[in-house]
Amino acid sequence: MDRNKFFGDKAPFEELLEQSRSSDATERWIAAIGLSQHKTLESARILWALSRDDDPVTRDAATVGLREFDSSVLKLLEQETSGNAETEFVPDVWKYQNIGPLTKESEGLFLETIENILSVEGPTTGSRIQRLLGMASGQGRSMSQPKVSKLLERLLFTHAITRIDIHFDSEDLSIWIVKLPTQPDFVIRDRNDRLLTEIPVNEARAILSADRQFQRKPDNREVAFAILTEKYAIASNEFFLVGKALEHQWQGLFG
Repeated sequence: MDRNKFFGDKAPFEELLEQSRSSDATERWIAAIGLSQHKTLESARILWALSRDDDPVTRDAATVGLREFDSSVLKLLEQETSGNAETEFVPDVWKYQNIGPLTKESEGLFLETIENILSVEGPTTGSRIQRLLGMASGQGRSMSQPKVSKLLERLLFTHAITRIDIHFDSEDLSIWIVKLPTQPDFVIRDRNDRLLTEIPVNEARAILSADRQFQRKPDNREVAFAILTEKYAIASNEFFLVGKALEHQWQGLFG
């Protein structure tokens, strides 16, 4: 059954706003469902906050609600929230151990490994998780995207992890960004052993937003390119990857 039909007529925004601030988790859950019927940026902002609620059912309702918004609203929301990451989390490089191939019996170990990757590295793209799992399983790059997607979906279903990208309808792991619920949406860190295309777009955007030179010339892509090149130690023979990322993984980087 369509949940909007189940809940009846659209509740007034002011009423939902008040419910979203309630100390009662059930009230916040109802607000998350109702706000999905108000397809405005203001409603999306509240749903974004509720998607980080302490109550997992509320978080899930808010995340599902955001998926119903137009992509133009979600892009504006992503740009607004990309500069907020107050946290004491300190990322590191995940060091893998051999966990063997993925089987029905070892699936739990793979789920634990994904959570461990995120606990060490913070918000991470799906494609990096795919590559790290491939290395840990001894399968290299041969670990298929459908298998990794299935593992991530299980963790998302149980609220063990959360997605913070806006590409809800895409099965392409390279543009997914996942994290643990308690972590910030991004962490500015060195490139380390990450592929350029494994760097989350919101991290790259935060680097630009924090740079004074870019603040003075936000429309100058040459300035942006120089900033990212220095930060991520991009070699000249990788310049083509920047163009590739801007068309795909980093789409929307400049709004």
